[in-house]
Amino acid sequence: MNAGQVFAVRLARFIGCTQKRNIDGDIAQLVAPTLASIREIITQAHDNGTGMPLSVVREKIQARMSDHAGFICHADKVRRATRDALLLSEFVQRHGLAIKHVGEVAELFMWRHMALTSAAVLTQLTHYIDAGGGSRGARIILDRDGNSIPQTRNGFCDAWRFRSERTEDKKDKLLIHYCNGIFHVRETPVREFPIIRGIWFEKTGLVFLMGQFTSHRMNDIAKVNHYAKYN
Repeated sequence: MNAGQVFAVRLARFIGCTQKRNIDGDIAQLVAPTLASIREIITQAHDNGTGMPLSVVREKIQARMSDHAGFICHADKVRRATRDALLLSEFVQRHGLAIKHVGEVAELFMWRHMALTSAAVLTQLTHYIDAGGGSRGARIILDRDGNSIPQTRNGFCDAWRFRSERTEDKKDKLLIHYCNGIFHVRETPVREFPIIRGIWFEKTGLVFLMGQFTSHRMNDIAKVNHYAKYN
């Protein structure tokens, strides 16, 4: 499996363990409203004269995210991109998307979700930039009032003036929550880097997956883990 598949499997197992709960009542009745909503979305999308074709919404989202939420971000353009993304998401929620046959149902729900996801990412990015956030990692924030200017062999390139990375930005992360049609962004401290001396699963994961753990092997691992914990 590739990295994405491994992550997906672990995530599914985590959700399965942490979200498991006893259900009181008839399951069919409990899921009926959700299924009815899904059927309504599909029915509305099939030959929807007022809905947006999947090809159009895909092109709009991909172009906007590439131009304004990629590695190079213009501080003075992200806000407008956010507004356009929110308007697109609102249009999709109100008027829906249009599909020509049931074979497009999976893409229908994917692009409904991507319209909302795009708006969320840009909303969060706008919040970060408006708060004075600087360039982070691979993402550079171009700003005509930025405090850094790249230098080329021909001299300084003022057109690429950007905000430098700020130490304070590394201490917090942004969380976004969608409720009643409104995005809410808040900051929360980044958790401290864990002590990795006692983490041994990645070294023994293959043995675990192949079912080759024995009592003798488990005792050896326990000794190593105990030593790493107290030394």
